[in-house]
Amino acid sequence: MDRIAANLMKKLGNGGSIINTASMSGHIINKGSRQDMSRHMTAYASAKAGVIQLTKSIAVSYAADGIRCNSISPGMVLSGLHDHMDMEALERYVEECVPMNRFASLDEMMGIVVYLASDLSSYATGSDFVIDGGVTIW
Repeated sequence: MDRIAANLMKKLGNGGSIINTASMSGHIINKGSRQDMSRHMTAYASAKAGVIQLTKSIAVSYAADGIRCNSISPGMVLSGLHDHMDMEALERYVEECVPMNRFASLDEMMGIVVYLASDLSSYATGSDFVIDGGVTIW
């Protein structure tokens, strides 16, 4: 999808901004229990690390056309995505791993998206913005 969008932006000749959604999981190995190794979310973490690298590749490929590409890497956001999960386990994770000791809200992700979509970020490309309550500090 990035290439499709970038090629359309290139054709229009006005530049633009592409914003990908990665995850803090693209930067860390998720903490899981010894009994359930799938809790490390190996495939998910690998895919999100791939999004970060895709972002950099698109950024360098289209920079001369005035097209910027960045990604955001949210942490634990209450967005509905986790509704089917064990909330007690998620809350324990937040207590153990999130220095800010809470989930984020969708509203807290809007600021970085607005920034990246606007001309205020005109010199930002190929960057990943981690908004995770401090998880990746560890």
